[in-house]
Amino acid sequence: MTEESGSLRNRERLLLIVTELFRMSHLNIALIKSFRLSVNTDLPLLFSTKMKSRLKTPVAIVRNRIGLSVEEFAHLIRRSVGAVQRLERGDLKLSDKTAWRIQDETGAPADWLLKDNPALEPVIPGGIVWSKEVFEVHQGQKQSAEVAHKIFGSVNYTRVPARQRQEKSHAIAKYLAVLTQADIHASLAQAILKGEHEFEKAVLALNRFRARMAKEFGIDGPTRELYERDIALTGFELSRDAQGRGQSITFAQHGKNYRIEKDGKINEIQIQPG
Repeated sequence: MTEESGSLRNRERLLLIVTELFRMSHLNIALIKSFRLSVNTDLPLLFSTKMKSRLKTPVAIVRNRIGLSVEEFAHLIRRSVGAVQRLERGDLKLSDKTAWRIQDETGAPADWLLKDNPALEPVIPGGIVWSKEVFEVHQGQKQSAEVAHKIFGSVNYTRVPARQRQEKSHAIAKYLAVLTQADIHASLAQAILKGEHEFEKAVLALNRFRARMAKEFGIDGPTRELYERDIALTGFELSRDAQGRGQSITFAQHGKNYRIEKDGKINEIQIQPG
């Protein structure tokens, strides 16, 4: 028997022993496959901290696809190693905050993470399945633009600082607010054309939507204050009587208090603290 064939038989015996140990300890079959691939090359690979996750949860899938160790992934999403391990096993429920943090750091869609269904594919806007390549582009670590441009058409590889990302988000929020105002106004106008009861139904649906948004996300006071004057003026117009006089309405804006008088004039007023 040659030295080479003897070494091969020893590896085969070792493979059978380790496979049986895996089976007895109910470990994932993926680990056995990992061992089969590594036994002829580099045995320590089997016990690497980058060993494939058991993929019980979307969090496990994310870490597995981007190839980070538990420690590296925990550092990336600013959670403890123990928390990541519990999330991957499904012992800890994924919070909205952590899901959005994972999306912010990896590009994996938060809505997919929160569905907690590893059988679903993580599809990002544009119908693209999230992958390691998308993660690398998201992190700005991709040296070649070939894959990114093929996927997205155009990519900025410099990760924008948090403050600039927040400013960009505010700009998007303002755009969506204007767009939503136009769409809602148009929908309400169409409901009026359909009939009185349709308008009432539309108003109820809109109020439910507003209440749900406020309950789920809250309301930013300074942003809301930007619209106080327009809201007050619109309310005043609704209150006008046949003589053109309306109800007196007060509002605050930019740290000052105002009152719309019954004749429509706006005066700054001083409100004494109670």
